[in-house]
Amino acid sequence: MPHEQRTIHVWAEDKPGVLMRVANTVTAKGANIDRLIVNADPLQIGVSKITIIATLESHLHRRVVDEMNRLVNVLLAVDVSGSTAS
Repeated sequence: MPHEQRTIHVWAEDKPGVLMRVANTVTAKGANIDRLIVNADPLQIGVSKITIIATLESHLHRRVVDEMNRLVNVLLAVDVSGSTAS
């Protein structure tokens, strides 16, 4: 299967264990996280923006994002690969 580098933005509540659960969603699929960046969202108190750049099998990126969106403390997860959004 071909692998692709994907950029996923996740907005999540600042709660213990959220970052671990988000990262585990990616690594549970056997993917490698190349870069992980977490910043407080300046527009929403108590919310962090997590940026994950990971190398995933091409058929898994949609599944990973869908699973992240089902996590309790995740507000939104979006794959922005190939877009100009950041």
